[in-house]
Order: sequence, then C-alpha cells, then structure tokens
Amino acid sequence: MRQGVTTTVDSEDLVVGDLVVIENGKAIPADCILVSSIDMTTNESSLTGETEAMHKLHLTQDNYSHNPCPFVLQSTLVETGQGTAIVAAVGDLT
Repeated sequence: MRQGVTTTVDSEDLVVGDLVVIENGKAIPADCILVSSIDMTTNESSLTGETEAMHKLHLTQDNYSHNPCPFVLQSTLVETGQGTAIVAAVGDLT
C-alpha cells in the first residue's frame, strides 16, 4: 500500500515504508515490522535451521518494550495466519 492505495508490486520494487499485506502460504517480500496480525506463524528454517514455526505478534503500544517477535524476515514463509507490515529493509540491507 502506498499513499493509501492498495496496489500489487514486485518485491524488487518495494521501498522502506511501504505497507505490505502478508498471507498464509506466501513468502515474506522484505524485512518488515508487523503492525497487525491474526494467528501468524512463520517458517524461518531457511535462515535459522529451526524447523519449528515461530509465532508472530504485531507491535502494539502495550507490548513494544517486551515483544520479541514483531519482525518478519525476507524469504521466510507464512505457515498460518495473515498480517500487515511496514517494510523496514530491502535489497542488500536485509
């Protein structure tokens, strides 16, 4: 989403600050911070080698100081749930 308009763009065209919709079964297109999520888990085995899915919680005013999981990382897969996230890093910075 850019300037309040939902559009489809290639992951190569994402920029920091874009709002992305993340869905079950899809790869995360960039490193992002979750701003909303519903029962989201991700498979991060491509980065960590861990086979267990990671539960993800979006960032809120109440949990910002103790939420260990508001981040979703490029190339990891959404196993369950959905969410919305702000792009935090793209390209070589991920």
